[in-house]
Amino acid sequence: MLLKKELMLGGLGLSFCLVGIPSAAKAQTVVHTVSDTTFAVAPTSAHTAEATVEELTNLEPAQLTSVMDQSAVNQPADLEVAQARRRTRNASRSKDFIGVGADFGYADDVSFAVISKLSINESVAVRPSVLIGDDFSVLVPVTYEFSQLSAEVNDFQVRPYAGVGAAYSDDDEGEDFNLLLTAGVDVPISQRFTLNAQANLGVLNDTDFGVTVGIGYNFDSIFR
Repeated sequence: MLLKKELMLGGLGLSFCLVGIPSAAKAQTVVHTVSDTTFAVAPTSAHTAEATVEELTNLEPAQLTSVMDQSAVNQPADLEVAQARRRTRNASRSKDFIGVGADFGYADDVSFAVISKLSINESVAVRPSVLIGDDFSVLVPVTYEFSQLSAEVNDFQVRPYAGVGAAYSDDDEGEDFNLLLTAGVDVPISQRFTLNAQANLGVLNDTDFGVTVGIGYNFDSIFR
């Protein structure tokens, strides 16, 4: 009987080590369901895994079996919670990117577009783009990402943003500079790639409007 109890305590100790004994309060919850009178752990930081195992020696083998069963049940849940938190943190990190796409309307009916995003901090980014069609345009907006308005659509996170900047155009009538108003969304589709759609309105000297759609290759920010 004593050997069986020692083996069970050894297995329970290994189980606690694998989970990491996240808090004394959790140990109290598990053991309290087994026995209100034989075993209890006060929810203080002074209790360690060693103290917990020492008090477990007062339990009967049947009670230790219940504790070990409960610990085995809790381990997958703990791992799932940790993985979910890690996915949330990763999802909340906005990546920079450079990519290609097409613009409809700003420099031509349809023009080739080079798009990019360079973050200054978690919310503010510079998004230079070059449009090549019958006309040539360079758009440089500074945008703010509205993370509080982000939403999930079919397991993809949609991140809206808006901003202002400057636009340069070279067409048959000559060179032109405009105030640029921009709004769009980023949709990360993997760790490597982000879909982007952006509406651009040039005002001041001329009125130009177009929508750019493209895909960017993600990379870590060089400014933060």
